[in-house]
Amino acid sequence: NAGLVSRDPGFSFASRSDAVDYEVQDPGYVVPLEREIPIFSFKRVDYGAADHGRAAVTAVAGSQRVLVIANSRSHIIRWNQETDQTDDIEISKRPEDAIHRLYIDPWGFHVIITMVNGENYYLHSSSKKPKHLSKLRGFHVESVAWDRSAATEQSERRVLLGTRQAVIFECVLHNRDVALLKPVFEFADKSPLFGLQYEQFPVTSAPNGGGEAKFFVMVATTRKYYQFIGGPTFEQLFSRYQENPAQIQKGSKELPGDISFSELHFFSKHHGRANSFAWLTGAGIYHGSLVFGSQNMGEGVVHDCSLVPYPKAANPSNEDDLDDPVGHPPLSMAITEFHFVLQYPDQFIAVSQLSKQPVYSEFCRERDFGKIRGFARDPLHNNIWLFSDRFIYELMITKESRDVWKLYLSMGRYEEALKYCSDNPSNMDKVLTSQADHYFHEGSFKLAASIYASTQKPFEEVALKFLQADQSGDALQTFLLTKLKSLSKEDKTQKTLLCTWLTEIFLDRLNTFKATGRDDAFRSTQEDFRNFMTSNKESLNDTTTYQLLQSHGRIDELLFYAELNEHYERVIMHHMTQQNFQQALGKLKKVQPPQRAAELFYKFAPVLMRHEPQKTASALIESTQLDPSRLVAAMMCTPDPEKKEAIRYLEFATRRGLSTDSSVHNLLLSLYAEKGKEEDLLEFINSQGGQYHFDLKYALRTCTQHNKSRACVQIYSLMGLFEEAVDLALSSGDLTLAKVNANKPEEDEELRRKLWLRIAHWTLQHDSDVQTALALMKESELLRIEDLLPSLPDFVLIDNFKEEICESLEDYNRRIEELKSEMRDYTNSSELVRNDMRNLRNRCGYVSADQICDLCYRPALARQFYLFPCGHVMHSDCLCNKILPELDLTSRHRVGELQKQILMETAPKQTSPMIAGKRESMKESDELEQPKGIKKIDQLKAELDDIVASECPLCGDILIRSVNMPFLSIEDSVEEKLEADSWKL
Repeated sequence: NAGLVSRDPGFSFASRSDAVDYEVQDPGYVVPLEREIPIFSFKRVDYGAADHGRAAVTAVAGSQRVLVIANSRSHIIRWNQETDQTDDIEISKRPEDAIHRLYIDPWGFHVIITMVNGENYYLHSSSKKPKHLSKLRGFHVESVAWDRSAATEQSERRVLLGTRQAVIFECVLHNRDVALLKPVFEFADKSPLFGLQYEQFPVTSAPNGGGEAKFFVMVATTRKYYQFIGGPTFEQLFSRYQENPAQIQKGSKELPGDISFSELHFFSKHHGRANSFAWLTGAGIYHGSLVFGSQNMGEGVVHDCSLVPYPKAANPSNEDDLDDPVGHPPLSMAITEFHFVLQYPDQFIAVSQLSKQPVYSEFCRERDFGKIRGFARDPLHNNIWLFSDRFIYELMITKESRDVWKLYLSMGRYEEALKYCSDNPSNMDKVLTSQADHYFHEGSFKLAASIYASTQKPFEEVALKFLQADQSGDALQTFLLTKLKSLSKEDKTQKTLLCTWLTEIFLDRLNTFKATGRDDAFRSTQEDFRNFMTSNKESLNDTTTYQLLQSHGRIDELLFYAELNEHYERVIMHHMTQQNFQQALGKLKKVQPPQRAAELFYKFAPVLMRHEPQKTASALIESTQLDPSRLVAAMMCTPDPEKKEAIRYLEFATRRGLSTDSSVHNLLLSLYAEKGKEEDLLEFINSQGGQYHFDLKYALRTCTQHNKSRACVQIYSLMGLFEEAVDLALSSGDLTLAKVNANKPEEDEELRRKLWLRIAHWTLQHDSDVQTALALMKESELLRIEDLLPSLPDFVLIDNFKEEICESLEDYNRRIEELKSEMRDYTNSSELVRNDMRNLRNRCGYVSADQICDLCYRPALARQFYLFPCGHVMHSDCLCNKILPELDLTSRHRVGELQKQILMETAPKQTSPMIAGKRESMKESDELEQPKGIKKIDQLKAELDDIVASECPLCGDILIRSVNMPFLSIEDSVEEKLEADSWKL
């Protein structure tokens, strides 16, 4: 934008390609390169001029959707750009009446027409008949200030009209008509009011909940502008200034120059409140910003104003001469976001608001464009039209902000420059680099460092600059930290290198602050360093970081880093080495998750139980995820005076059922035997129930070693060694315990009797008290007086147990009588059985001649058959075939053998030719063996009957069992297997 861009008018309507090339601007960037697409271009508007008589255009006004065009026939063409509908409206039939100016509201609903003769008209968008404004007769309207808020066709609109006679009128448009039209202010100098704009202040809430409207009105003549502030109505606003004329001059500004007309424009973005203005004067373009605050009457809204001289336009007589010595005012002016656009009779020029220099120029030959008359502008939507007596063109603006960043950069306004190049990384890098260089040369190293980190400037170059220029190292640290944040997750190597360098810097600063006694700086740096390690722990190399921390002697930071990375083993090992067992235990209790804490407990518990047994045991109890079997070694490391802590934990583990491992239970048992009370030992043994998780032999040895006789008796009993248990109890003099164990073999009465007999013998041997022995006999309910007699002393009188002997004899007699009674009962029962057997042999059944087999349905008498008590009759072979599938393999084989033997016994015997000479002797032998053969056949048939005819197959258990049998036996028959396969789905 440094130089003027000029275009030949021959290219005014040439088509422009939107193709894009690419170029490499800086290392790392490939950006699109536009092919000379100009910012400004003109597009002819086709509103159907040929349909309206091709009359010369005299005035144009436009909004976003409606364009109104006045022609030399005093007609108005209203063209709706959305519907492409045009209305040809006649304003006056008198030839001498010519339209001077047109004004249309930003929404296209209202049009004000002012004539050359001072007549004025109002036209609504829904009407084709203009209304004459008689109250404005004789007043030439030179400017109109519209209400730019959103509206509909019937909305009330308040409009200010500025006249050539220096009078301001307020006009209220409502319900498609002019509801009010009256003068509200008149200037004393009678200068024409060529510029008139107003804007409403932001509404502020009053204490009572409401807020009054307040307006800012700006009025411009050819040499002077005025500012008016007040409200809530325009009438009240201007009345206050009429009452205080001195206030009028406070907000005014006068510029030299002599021109016959002027223009005043406001600019706003996105339908918002106006933020800048431009005033066309004889001296140049006077422009500035509009800042709305709490201003009141006499104060100004205009700020940061400057005067832009007119550019040196080309000489109309020579288009190639751009060296006009003095710039002169244009025919018309419009304002865009970054430019002032000026229209001269034969040239269009765009001037940058930032550089104050012309940046674009285009000639407008009359033979191509017609006679240029000026601009028409929509202040709300910022549309601009250029019109001549023949054509109307819309000014097309393409990427107006494309090079704005360069201007802001040259002005040192870096933030604004970044705002307008955010879509181009290469340009952003240039701005950031320039900004960083600026701060670096000013000595603001930290600020420069933070910006350098966002640029593509070589890392080594920047780092060396700060190493040489900033001795404190703050800037280098800032640069590295900011650079680190800008790296992506994929830049793992770069991030690790930066983190390592920053770690070295932090450690060096910590040692420096510590050595110089700068405690506040030390604490602040220490906190920053810890935050740094927390944020970048994934990028720090553990081995390198630990080496750096150790080499600098920063133990606190080393422990912090270890905890941060959950290297709890290193932390705990450090405290153990320093004999800080309580701290080590405290860190161990905080480890998460519990599975990881458990592994550390297994490793460090032996040492902790040796030095802090009580707290360690409590910590182990709190950690329910532990496996007690892996803590056996730790329990064994507990000092003898503190064995109770090991017992406390093992009791917790066994009672909660945390472990069934025999080593855990064996250890607890041994500790009970060694350090505990025998009652606790017995309680532990008895608490095992029917499942004993300790080794009984080990327990017996341990209890024997520590003289725990009652425990040994209990263990003998658990091992089933009741004799040893009773003997040990008796040897210990514990008769009660001996009796308890004597009753334990409940299933073995003989053993119990034997045990009670031992107790009785022991009692007689050690006490010689017959009454005690007799009491034992009664208590046992197994011993008799004859069992005690061999053990009684020789001098004992029989009178002492005469009664017991008599009772024993009577008991024997009673038992003999009971045996005799039982024998009689058995004899009677056997006799009854023999009678039943005889009756069964003589039992018979009746079969009719037409009886059929219940299996094959053929006559039963045709061959051998069976008659069952239930009445069913079956051939013997049919019955065998029916029963055989229900028999097991052994029974099947036996049935076959019996059938063969019966057949052999009943078949007629034949004589071999070799023994023909012995026929007589064999006959004699056969006669001798015949009775024996018949007996054998009967035995064979009886056995066969027992197998196949024990029950009826049609109404016995066989039929009931067949319910669970499959219909087809696929294992025994191939045909049935094929049949079963055919039924598969």
